[in-house]
Amino acid sequence: MKWPKRSDRNAPPEFRRGLGVLLTQLALATTSHAAEHTQTLTLQSGWNAVWLEVSPVVASGDDAGLASRVEDVFTDPEIDVVTRPVAPVGTAEFISDPSVTFNQAHWVVWNRNSTSGNTLTRIRGNQAYLIHNDGRSAVAQDVTGEVRFFKPSWAPGSYNLLGFGLSGSPTFAEFFGAAGQAGGVHPVSKIFTLDPSSGKWEGVQSTTPMAPGLAYWVFAERNSTFAGPVAIDFAGLGGLDFGTGPGDLILEDANESTLHLTTREITFSNVDSAEHTVTLSKVDPATAEPDADADDLRLYRVIPEPGVLDYTLETGRPVVSSALATLATASTRTVTLGAERGWTSGDPSRENLYRLEVDLGSGVQTFWLPVTAARADLEGGTPG
Repeated sequence: MKWPKRSDRNAPPEFRRGLGVLLTQLALATTSHAAEHTQTLTLQSGWNAVWLEVSPVVASGDDAGLASRVEDVFTDPEIDVVTRPVAPVGTAEFISDPSVTFNQAHWVVWNRNSTSGNTLTRIRGNQAYLIHNDGRSAVAQDVTGEVRFFKPSWAPGSYNLLGFGLSGSPTFAEFFGAAGQAGGVHPVSKIFTLDPSSGKWEGVQSTTPMAPGLAYWVFAERNSTFAGPVAIDFAGLGGLDFGTGPGDLILEDANESTLHLTTREITFSNVDSAEHTVTLSKVDPATAEPDADADDLRLYRVIPEPGVLDYTLETGRPVVSSALATLATASTRTVTLGAERGWTSGDPSRENLYRLEVDLGSGVQTFWLPVTAARADLEGGTPG
């Protein structure tokens, strides 16, 4: 196929973006499969406060596409109770014993030994759960599900039960930074972790290490948009969607091949008092390890030329793992990414999984970033 060229090829790439995003979402709804990852939960004997990043989905049958049932996710017979709050907890309601907490109002509960009355029936990702292991030994529970870009919603003046994507063991001071100091929106003095040895909620210290897959009670003093030391913003929800194409920005790669790119912008804002670097990596959904394999949907770092409506490629090669921005205190940086649709047959839509990482000293904060694009000229595509 001969790609159409635009006479205004160097015009700002925001043109036609809104319509393209809408049409692609309609196409992807019937043709694509969301990226899945397997999260392993280590459930100690007794109570566990878990942050589930993946959303398990029923693959077939009458419930296909719905969230999976609790008993189909937590299959080990030693896991006998799963519960989560449906509303934040105020200071007057906060109770240190989880076995008492889940019997309060505003909690939904699943009990393996209950024949009726379970109020929690399905498991959804980006949620915190209290899970009871009735056995004497730890249980390793694999949960496979879809992943999405996630930012928390906070209830002011309340304790919020949630966790964060993490790798390594950053301290609470490293993660919350200025927000966790006295007078901050989420003071570390009002954060609680579940002690596996006592089964009670205990206050943390600034030097206490955080851990992947755990949920914490975090108090919000007031309205908050905090999602980590670096705020990440882009158009859309759950992932970065590049529409149906064809791309309206024409550049050449390192091999002097013509690229037709659709661009999107991501804005990074450092809300911390320390410098942070943000890295973008293409990953294998199954292992979450870096994935350097060539793919039909490729991302390029696009650099706007100052003072003119023109663009260049940073390296001329697709992004596999790249430091997107190093942010000084209170600084903001906008990064432009371009998507190349390199496939000419098959499914009109493609999805790759990327991961954004923010360095935190003793570890990193991680965000899943599904990237989608479609071709309107293939059968089943939606004209753009």
